[in-house]
Amino acid sequence: MDPAGSKKYQEPNGSQPHLDNRYIQGIIYHNHELLQEIYKKFLPRIINFIRSNGGSHHEALDIFQDGIMIIYKKATAEELEIKRSFYNYLYTICKNLWMREVEKKKGVTPLLVDTSSTNYNNETIIPDIDHQIREQELYKLYMKKFMALGKDCQQVLKSFFEGTDMKTIARKMGYASEGYAKKRKHLCQKKLIEAIRKDPDYRGLL
Repeated sequence: MDPAGSKKYQEPNGSQPHLDNRYIQGIIYHNHELLQEIYKKFLPRIINFIRSNGGSHHEALDIFQDGIMIIYKKATAEELEIKRSFYNYLYTICKNLWMREVEKKKGVTPLLVDTSSTNYNNETIIPDIDHQIREQELYKLYMKKFMALGKDCQQVLKSFFEGTDMKTIARKMGYASEGYAKKRKHLCQKKLIEAIRKDPDYRGLL
């Protein structure tokens, strides 16, 4: 894997890319130094925003990490270019995430205290942000229910999702036959889907 920064952003017209694009590269390539810089420079400001709007330190950390994950998924799916401010971009995502969290808790659209000193510009208009946030929330719900399954089910489904054939899964799990492995996989998958659909948060993500 190339270190962050080895793959340079090239502007279509050959102009110099914005310096903040190094943060995008750091997230894509899991560059330790750049990720540390992101957390050191921007996490305290996101914590201040969340706590100013009724959240806890732990909730702020979750929101921040979800924001980074959304940027990672967006940047690895398409070319993501920062033109003015990485923080402005991250702050907008975290603000939307926290707004949805408050809506779930209180059932009303909150009026949030804006703690950003950044002047808003086109950077804050993020296409499909609601879709990206819903995808992240669905993934978290999936992982929550997956981790609540028994270890046997977790291993069967993990192996299946990784593309392992049922014959190998049967041998790996010590099952009597490939047919039983298929049956076990089906039951575990059904249990996981039912657990997700029964969760009160699931309906709000549709």
